Amino acid sequence: MRKEKAKYLQGKLISAIRREDLQGVRKWLNEGASPNRSSRSLITRIVGVFWEREESPLTEAIVTGSVAIVRELLEAGANANEDRLLVWAYAEGMVEIVDLLLSFGAKAGKRELAASVQYNRLAVAELLLGQGVDVEDSILEYLQTHWWRKSDELLVLFENYGFEYTDEMRSEIAERDKHLTMHDSI
Repeated sequence: MRKEKAKYLQGKLISAIRREDLQGVRKWLNEGASPNRSSRSLITRIVGVFWEREESPLTEAIVTGSVAIVRELLEAGANANEDRLLVWAYAEGMVEIVDLLLSFGAKAGKRELAASVQYNRLAVAELLLGQGVDVEDSILEYLQTHWWRKSDELLVLFENYGFEYTDEMRSEIAERDKHLTMHDSI
């Protein structure tokens, strides 16, 4: 019976999170729902294929984008270092949530910085660099091979944090700018 009650409480908590019902989240946490226990969710894919996945309450809250619910779960003891959700939040550019996760002890490194770079999330990249995340070789390689997808602001940001562009990279950037200028004038 105890296992059934825990499952019931988790279901109610997840439901409240998906509705972005902060009072409901508080209620179910007070009733005994866990901020860390994963629960199975039935997901519908666009093509009509169904599958189950396990998601934690914190993951669900981040998906909704509710800063207040993310904070509530973290204050209730949710694990700020859940692997998948960190990279996802950085890639989505959720600056307030990223800042909140970091303040609750989330560890940020090259994967998180790479995700923010890949999706051109300038504010998140700046937040991570400000936290001391190093510009790793893999990120520099990504910038070199995908330079056409990066904003000038992102390139300047890395330069401001000590990254020095090689002559070859500066030449590639100038060539990109020349092509973009020609394309814009057509």
